[in-house]
Amino acid sequence: MRLVTLLTLLAAIVSFPIRAQLPGQDERFLLELTSKLSLSEDQALHILALYEGVQVRLDSLDTEIAKLQQYGEDEASISRLVPILSQKKKDEREMRELKLKSLLAPSQLLVYEGQIKPTKPAVLHFGIHDRMYCNVCVK
Repeated sequence: MRLVTLLTLLAAIVSFPIRAQLPGQDERFLLELTSKLSLSEDQALHILALYEGVQVRLDSLDTEIAKLQQYGEDEASISRLVPILSQKKKDEREMRELKLKSLLAPSQLLVYEGQIKPTKPAVLHFGIHDRMYCNVCVK
């Protein structure tokens, strides 16, 4: 059953020509999510639709940023508007995360928060690393 769900998600990602093109990182994340959480087909398709909807809005914001930077009239307006649009992108990703968590069963949510996407630590430390194996992040 799990293989069927994984194959269904993979087919959905590949087969729809008129959809937002998900970045490779998101596609790999969705496949990992499907396999580790044993998502049902319904859950997998809802999550895929969620990611595609958010990607459309992220692409639109990226286009606005590019237009501002390319055709911006003055440096002041660019430096004022780009951070606002970047914050909107961040907000979209955060809402996507919340909606994703709402689609998961309680047992799946425990695995998700423990293994797939551990929460950020309250302690600030530097460097690119895997939060799952970091001594500071795990605590």
